[in-house]
Amino acid sequence: MEAKVYQEQNAQTLLTAGTAAVNDAKQQYQQAQDAAEKQEAIAAWQAGMDLLNQIPSQTLAGRMSQTQLAAYRRDFQQVSSQATASQRSYSLIAAAKQFGWTAANAAQNPPHTAAQWQEIALLWQQAIDRLKQVPLADPAYVDAQQRLAQYQQNLGVARTRRQAELESVRALRRAKDLISQWQTLAGSNPNRSLLASKLQSIINYLEIVQPGTTATAEAKELLKFARAKILELQSD
Repeated sequence: MEAKVYQEQNAQTLLTAGTAAVNDAKQQYQQAQDAAEKQEAIAAWQAGMDLLNQIPSQTLAGRMSQTQLAAYRRDFQQVSSQATASQRSYSLIAAAKQFGWTAANAAQNPPHTAAQWQEIALLWQQAIDRLKQVPLADPAYVDAQQRLAQYQQNLGVARTRRQAELESVRALRRAKDLISQWQTLAGSNPNRSLLASKLQSIINYLEIVQPGTTATAEAKELLKFARAKILELQSD
């Protein structure tokens, strides 16, 4: 009889401790501020249920604990699934941040070639693709959307800079070809009108070159040359 009473007392102690542990863990989970705190609460929740599982089933406390465990396990399963989804979202955002940081770092100290701007754009796109995977129901959705808006803007800038680089390099190359032709023509044809017309074509191409590109500095120097030559022709 004494052994049975002792067993019932121990069982009641485990029931009280396990129930308190689970209830505290549930409250801790609801108040958690981030994924790490939620994982800590889930672990405490599991520990509380483990205590309840230790109660002998033949005791009154054991029979009571089985009823409570059914409810605790149902809630625990739901919370665990949500936590797993949230953890995936936080991982996606963390990966997006890393791609974004790499893209922003690569974009520093321009000018850059078109190939470099393309690589930067691809990095922003990688970040965007990850942010788009964060589901609407996830607590991290708002943060993901805020970053998504910024990253999409940065992607647009990178694409614009790449296009400007392509057009500027193309225009500079065409201007240099015309300068070569003009130099040949200037040595054999004294027609000032024709020479001036060729120079104006060169200037037109050089003015296409946009600021902040790899072609900018050279285009400025060639522009000075072409304009000076036009003045020479007009003053002679």
